[in-house]
Amino acid sequence: MEPNYEKYSLDELYDALSHIDKAAYPEREKRIQDNIKKRQQSAYSQQLHTSIEPHVITPSPYQDEKQASNWIAKYWKGQFSLPISYWLVGIAINLFILAFGALVENRIEHANSRLSLGVFMLSLYAVILPLITWQTVGIYRSANRHPYRGGSMLWANVAKAIIIISTIGYIINISTTGIPVLKESYSLITQHQEYPELHFRLLNNETELELYGGIEVGSEKQLEAQLDAHPNIKLLHLHSIGGRMLGAIRLAGIVKQRKLDTYVKERCSSACTVVYLAGVNRLIGENGELAFHAAGIGGTSTHNNEALSSSLKTQYINAGVPQWFLEKVLATPNEDLWIPDHNDLRKAKIITQVVNSAEYGFSGFGSDENISEEAIEQGLLTHSYMKAMKKFDSETYEKVIAINRQVMREGGTMNRVSVAINQLLQTRINHYLAHASDEAVLYYWQTIIAQMVALRTHSPLACASFAFPSDIPLQHHYGNEGTLPSALIEQELDAMADLIGSFSPKPALLSDEDKQNYINRVVKNMKQENADYFEVIQAPADYLADPEILCLASISLNKHFVAFKPEVSSALLRTINTL
Repeated sequence: MEPNYEKYSLDELYDALSHIDKAAYPEREKRIQDNIKKRQQSAYSQQLHTSIEPHVITPSPYQDEKQASNWIAKYWKGQFSLPISYWLVGIAINLFILAFGALVENRIEHANSRLSLGVFMLSLYAVILPLITWQTVGIYRSANRHPYRGGSMLWANVAKAIIIISTIGYIINISTTGIPVLKESYSLITQHQEYPELHFRLLNNETELELYGGIEVGSEKQLEAQLDAHPNIKLLHLHSIGGRMLGAIRLAGIVKQRKLDTYVKERCSSACTVVYLAGVNRLIGENGELAFHAAGIGGTSTHNNEALSSSLKTQYINAGVPQWFLEKVLATPNEDLWIPDHNDLRKAKIITQVVNSAEYGFSGFGSDENISEEAIEQGLLTHSYMKAMKKFDSETYEKVIAINRQVMREGGTMNRVSVAINQLLQTRINHYLAHASDEAVLYYWQTIIAQMVALRTHSPLACASFAFPSDIPLQHHYGNEGTLPSALIEQELDAMADLIGSFSPKPALLSDEDKQNYINRVVKNMKQENADYFEVIQAPADYLADPEILCLASISLNKHFVAFKPEVSSALLRTINTL
């Protein structure tokens, strides 16, 4: 049956011409060409009739093109009509991209390793990039063919303009977002180590846990294992440079779920702050720092990229970070750090409390191997009295190092170190006093009195522990209950340094008779001040229920020892402390 080419559209005529066997059906070929020419002339006449400037009618450059054998190639070549290419396939592709993107995002959120995370991130662009390229080329080529199919030149040009504008935007998006993500994906897949390995240390009798190192995908599993194995942990120490944002988000979720407090003694940077903000109570040591900046991905900072910074921004907003603080963080390039002071952190309600780090497990030093004798010495020798001790009493100095090393490696508190060292010094203080100069002895004794006076306002029992360390229960000693002004602490260390450094092998001492006479005068003067003080001094353990009189008796006793002439008081103190 002969086809009726009169009923064919111009597009169908071109399609028939491209598929007909011209050698077998030369008459049909001629009839198709005649109809094409007739349609073109009709379009030309219509343009003249409507006063529209006519286009030059030229034969279609696609008339001899063969139709692709499958619809993917056919679309790529632009052989579908423009409405089908632009609307039907275009909408279908966009819906697919949205669905695929949501699926990949879900898989990314549940990735359990760096490799799987990298594969999921890469797959997003591995699928979407070729798909969008195929779609863009297909629509553009279809728009080129549209006028030759009898379609509007205006609509064809509009479609091409939209495609060009979209392509420019897509290229910009790929350069600012896609390339960093692809670089990050490559780093994850090749297992390139970006961050130091994450470690944990148990502290303070397994009630605290230190997290140090870099944060990665899978870090949350390590934390969960530690918390499951040690259910008494209530406080998480954070000492980290940050790391992978997804890992930090997951760690933060565990901190919230387990209702942990968070604490920073040294520094918590970048993604680590997301974990810190998840704490019920957010503590920071007196020298602790929180360091913020915009996120980074694939070596690119996101401080000027809204899309890439959205994850970090969402975490901070959910944590209640105020807008002024958030803007400062997101404006800080990833290669820089913004370290707000404690006042700003309080104002932004980032921290709950600034605490005395000596009351918490020792952290911020890394692994136990880092707590070496050399490292301990670096801290000890910043104190003048330790320098003097190393020079004049090396045996005691080595014991001090051993105490520090043991307690620090066990994750004990620095208060525990202080108490242990104070107990050690009590065994040596008599030796130091017995061989020190007059000035050093009196300066030290007056410092002790000043400290007891200061401690009395906070804890009379801690005050009394200075004079009666063996009689006062350990939990009431200075360092556990009392708080001294830093100036008095420094003064004590200086006084101790003078004691040790002024060592004399032949110090001036009193005779036994003179010593007893002066002691009798001290007791007499103290009784005149308060008759009960002598009884308190005789049996301090009996007065634990009345710490005020215990403290006052201690102060009175010590004041009367230094109430004589300097050379007498110093000789008396040296004599009674001679071993």
